[in-house]
Amino acid sequence: MMCRRYRWNLSFRKGSIHFFMMVTMAVFSAASCADRIQEVAGIRGVDLPVMPPVAGKAVQPGLAGPVAGVTESGLLVGGGANFEGEMPWRGGAKSYHDEIFLLETTEAEEPAWRMASERLPYPMAYPACLSLKEGILSMGGETVNGPVSDVFLLSVDKGKVVISPFPSLPCPLTSPGAALAGGKVYLAGGLDSSGAADAFMFLDPTETEKGWQRLPPLPVPLSHSVVAAQSDGNEQCIYLFGGRNKTTDVHTFFSDIWKFTPSTGEWTLEGNITKDGNPLPLSAGTGIAAGKNQIVLFGGDPGIYFNRTEMLNNVIALAEDSLKTDLLREKDSLLSNHPGFNREVMVYNTVRKSWAVIGEAPQGLPVTTVVFCRNDLVIIPGGEIRPGVRTPGITAFRFK
Repeated sequence: MMCRRYRWNLSFRKGSIHFFMMVTMAVFSAASCADRIQEVAGIRGVDLPVMPPVAGKAVQPGLAGPVAGVTESGLLVGGGANFEGEMPWRGGAKSYHDEIFLLETTEAEEPAWRMASERLPYPMAYPACLSLKEGILSMGGETVNGPVSDVFLLSVDKGKVVISPFPSLPCPLTSPGAALAGGKVYLAGGLDSSGAADAFMFLDPTETEKGWQRLPPLPVPLSHSVVAAQSDGNEQCIYLFGGRNKTTDVHTFFSDIWKFTPSTGEWTLEGNITKDGNPLPLSAGTGIAAGKNQIVLFGGDPGIYFNRTEMLNNVIALAEDSLKTDLLREKDSLLSNHPGFNREVMVYNTVRKSWAVIGEAPQGLPVTTVVFCRNDLVIIPGGEIRPGVRTPGITAFRFK
């Protein structure tokens, strides 16, 4: 794994946050989807309030790659990135954020957002996030200067949010995936300074003095994969779905399902993400374990428009000036009329090694965000709904 070391000054602002979510406390108990649901057969949409604008601004354009999750007290969404002006292909610059938003119960017992006075350590986006019993663990990510290796925990103590440093990653990584298995945090893939990484490691939260320990690397360097822990019928394993890397002029999008078996320390190729019997490459979607032997995937980018844009960029770079105007216009039309990403919610059974579609989001499902679950309530905050376009909405489902 190629890693270039960055040094970041990780300083934490002091303050207090008190927040609650207007859902029964059972919804936000420590039980996970896997603890509560025997087998997922469908989904039902749940309405949650849209995130508000940053204080002093009129519009909340939405956030991709937020630091997000739930504690025993409620829902937190912080950081993230967006384009507040022009779209990126028209020269717009990506903005990184450090604000923290909280969903709390008002006196009228209606859920409402507010922006906390506290901030993240610095403006950042695209970490791996896990909602642990102790709080929300943020791992890696990036700032305007590139990937970071910092890891920290956001927890709530007597109504106050405490940001606690954890052992840093061995190297800076952005857009990795993570899962919790056997009390250990596993982190896989992502992007380092050279591109897609084959990084695979674990951290025992009860023995943080040992730091992150490396495991056999991914068989293929990958970023933007879905990583989840689930039983294969024998033991709890780490599953990695899809993802992408770039070894030629354009990215390769994968449909592969890789499984890491802790007892043997080996990776095996389990098969493919499939739809109607055909492999379905997906990248940047979200996924979560549910039931005893299921992993649920939400959306994802099959890469068709992504690759078309890359090919256009390659042609534009070599084209004569007389042709570039038409090519740039074609690129603008392609991206401006993007239909959105995969709309379907799919379930993989780790014992039968089979796929089923259990629902569809008519407006599409966001990518480049996180998913977390308490009991049967699944929450996907913000995310990208089309190239350069974020949503301030909170996608939420209950499993049936």
